[in-house]
Amino acid sequence: MKFTSLSLLTLMLLATVSALPAASPKDLARRNIPLKPSEDSFYSNPAGFESAAPGTILKNRDLPSTIATLGLIPANIKYTQQILYRTTNALGDPAAGVATILIPYNADYTKLLSYQIAEDAASINCSPSYALQFASDSGGFAGTIVTQLEWLIIQGTLEQGWPVVLPDHLGLNGTFLANYASGKHVLDAVRATLASQSFSGIDPDAKVALWGYSGGSLASAAAAELRDTYAPELDNIVATVLGGPVPDIENAVKVLNKGIFAGLIPNGVLGLANAYPAFAPIIQEHLLPSKKAEFNTAYDTCLGASALRFILHDLFAYFDDFDALLAMEEIQTVLTANDLGHAIPTIPIYMYKSILDEIDGIGYTDKLYKTYCNGGAKVKYVRDLISEHGTLAAFGAPKALTFLAKAFRGETVVTKCTKTNTLSSLLDISTATIVPDFLKDTILDLLYKPVGPFLIG
Repeated sequence: MKFTSLSLLTLMLLATVSALPAASPKDLARRNIPLKPSEDSFYSNPAGFESAAPGTILKNRDLPSTIATLGLIPANIKYTQQILYRTTNALGDPAAGVATILIPYNADYTKLLSYQIAEDAASINCSPSYALQFASDSGGFAGTIVTQLEWLIIQGTLEQGWPVVLPDHLGLNGTFLANYASGKHVLDAVRATLASQSFSGIDPDAKVALWGYSGGSLASAAAAELRDTYAPELDNIVATVLGGPVPDIENAVKVLNKGIFAGLIPNGVLGLANAYPAFAPIIQEHLLPSKKAEFNTAYDTCLGASALRFILHDLFAYFDDFDALLAMEEIQTVLTANDLGHAIPTIPIYMYKSILDEIDGIGYTDKLYKTYCNGGAKVKYVRDLISEHGTLAAFGAPKALTFLAKAFRGETVVTKCTKTNTLSSLLDISTATIVPDFLKDTILDLLYKPVGPFLIG
């Protein structure tokens, strides 16, 4: 079933793309090619930003280029805007962050979805605000393919009429795995977006929901945990969706090594080095001289490219003694500080995970569920039997979308903690109408249909 479903969608997309007229050199010349964030002054701290309150909009602008599916096919979105806002980094110091606001046609401005993309990189040039634009650099072959594929899910949320904010939750220097800094980025992006009514039209009292898969779920979970203490005024967050969470970093590193996603290890190690300056020299000191240059390529490549470069590699062998390095107090302090479960969310949560997940297995997500529930959280936890980490991102999306729609309508979505197993989330009866609509809208959006719900009258 996994192969058939994915192949069907892939063939439909390829057939549609092949039917599109090829862009001529003149067409391409008329479209702006965006600067990489490392070369773009918008991605910098303006003078005196430290004195602004978290969530303050520091500046905003139209996107330099259009949002484009796979970086090539422009999407017809009613309104797009980038914002630079004040937030807080992993050390508790003032920082700035960038987010992208998307407004669909026929928008419901009383709702706002904050969607956290699985950027999973140590480079600012992998930021979603850049990677989703037409002709952006992919950061190595297939570097931003995950971001590009997640755009298809984001389009599905825009088709519901919900305005969406996409925070670059890894900050201005790619702090992958600094999860609670990412959580603050998410909350401050929401604050800033709710304050953007003068140019976005979004209701400052709009209902808000959070959603992220894999690396995006880390930021979403941390935001849910931090809401009560960091942004208690955001009591309008009605739901959080966590897909494929990876709650324990050390366990994930051990599972990932020598596997198909081993490239997440250098991305994560260097992401933490970006977040914690004292972490960086320790890592560089223990890298073998013969492996240092290769390992450090993760500073400049995005997720997909790192995954391909390091597939099946024994990354532990890149160090003089990885087990001893991992056991160091300085390393353990950073890892433990960024594991999930430091606080109990009071926001209703829908969590889904594949029992066959090859990133970290199911056990630590079961443990996170128990931690949340023992602390009084309300969590609907679904364990998927026949998917794995990658396929569940697609197969679990329709059911997650249904959950969010109910929350936005004001329905009670979770009353207590429940844990269930399902053959496939895609087979849930609640998704019967969503899946065909999603496939139809995906094809039509590629043909430049106005992204948003079709309303009569």
